[in-house]
Amino acid sequence: MLRPRNKLVRTLQRLRTTPLFLLVMLFFPLFFTVPGRPYGSEPGDTYVERHQEFDVVENEWFLFYVKPNLHDISAHCEPLDNGNPFSLSIHTDYTDDLFGEVTVVGLMPESRGKYNLTITLESNATWDYIIGVYSRNLDFYLEYYGKNVKTYDYFMQLGGGPYTRLSGNWTINVILDSHGLSPSLFSIELPTPVNSILLVTAAGLIVYINVFLFLDTYFKNKKETVSMRRWILFGVVIVISAVAIYQLYDFTTFALAGGV
Repeated sequence: MLRPRNKLVRTLQRLRTTPLFLLVMLFFPLFFTVPGRPYGSEPGDTYVERHQEFDVVENEWFLFYVKPNLHDISAHCEPLDNGNPFSLSIHTDYTDDLFGEVTVVGLMPESRGKYNLTITLESNATWDYIIGVYSRNLDFYLEYYGKNVKTYDYFMQLGGGPYTRLSGNWTINVILDSHGLSPSLFSIELPTPVNSILLVTAAGLIVYINVFLFLDTYFKNKKETVSMRRWILFGVVIVISAVAIYQLYDFTTFALAGGV
């Protein structure tokens, strides 16, 4: 490895003594000196930025926050594993509890596998962005990202940031690797305290109506024979009520907890 380097040095030393070499070195800066300007400072510039692969949990929102609000923004998602399902959302005027008024792109992988998310935007001024997820699976993200993950209640900021970018046309590319978690019989997701009040109130009203119908039917059956049709109708009401309570639980626990 050292011989070629030494040969090159000796060659350059010999050339330094020749008039031709001195002439070339005189005009060399004129060919390679160009006016400088800040990176991305002109609105017409186009840039592509590719992020590392992010490990996420399926059925959780992966969020791309932009501040200030940008209206000229679009997003496209391409599943890389057999057309896996997903949900994609864009809000150009969104008020977030943590970051205030922002533009947000949300992607929820609905299956295990890899997803290619491409965000295209145009800005005439400096802008910032933050990447993260709404999740209750803190252990998962601590395992994959360690101390690099920042937590704000149920929002977990990934990959550092916030990132500041100058004006121009930007394409941001992110690959998501969606993982499924093994459910545990003893682990039940609970809604936030405020959502718990909503769930308990609505579920309590449904249970009250069912108890009232049962007692009314029971005591009527004591006095007179209640038709089988009424008992069947009561059974249908019970099933519908159970489904409604489950839907309320799912909505208050997952949709309201971190939906976009």
